[in-house]
Amino acid sequence: MRRGRVLLARTRAVDLEGRRLLLEDGDVLPYRHLVVATGSLPSDLGVPGVGLLALGFAQAPALVPWGGALALAALFHGVDESALGLFLWAANLGLWGLAFGEGLGYLLLLLAYGLALYDAYRILKNRMKRALDIGVRHYLAGLFFLGLALLALPFHPVAAALWFALGFVGLVVTGMLYKILPFLVWTHRYAKRAGKEKVPLLKEMLPEGAGYLAGGLLAFGALLSPWFPWAVWAYALGALPHLYALWEVMRR
Repeated sequence: MRRGRVLLARTRAVDLEGRRLLLEDGDVLPYRHLVVATGSLPSDLGVPGVGLLALGFAQAPALVPWGGALALAALFHGVDESALGLFLWAANLGLWGLAFGEGLGYLLLLLAYGLALYDAYRILKNRMKRALDIGVRHYLAGLFFLGLALLALPFHPVAAALWFALGFVGLVVTGMLYKILPFLVWTHRYAKRAGKEKVPLLKEMLPEGAGYLAGGLLAFGALLSPWFPWAVWAYALGALPHLYALWEVMRR
């Protein structure tokens, strides 16, 4: 991490006006931006109204794959809150509309997809790191399959379901794993040793060649699966380099 450091400490209080964290050991840590990450299980921290507005409380369970994609995007530079709000409402109403066979539901899903594309464009345009890493590439490939699924939905529901499940969900989940797992393993094994001895860089934790091979096989198998049954075997074959990549992360 350039010009950064990892500090494991407990916070006693937050000085919002002074932009400082007051730590339990008495130290004071200034900050420019403060992110309160509540973990994989959301907590409202006792703040009234959070349950009505925060992602993870009020949204429908059917939005989990879409929300997962946005969560992956947020790892890079965050999301546009206004676009995110419109996206969630449109996707929610669209899913309910489709359940009752309403054409309006389909149009709302297309609107939600357009908002997701807009936010992906904004994130990529404003990113500080110019090179696209493996997690971002999987996320963008997943968005491509989501678009295919939405376009095919009125004409070929089976193809839409396969492209959504195998293409969108599969690629987004693998992309999230390639982004999150190396970070968790590195933090657990090397965070306390960083700066005191030589430790691997975060980008060195994942064998990207195996990850790209897995992503290519997943995308190839998902794309052809509606017409060629053997394509599912190509998709399943992608699990081998994928599992190898994750194994290499765990053993480093």
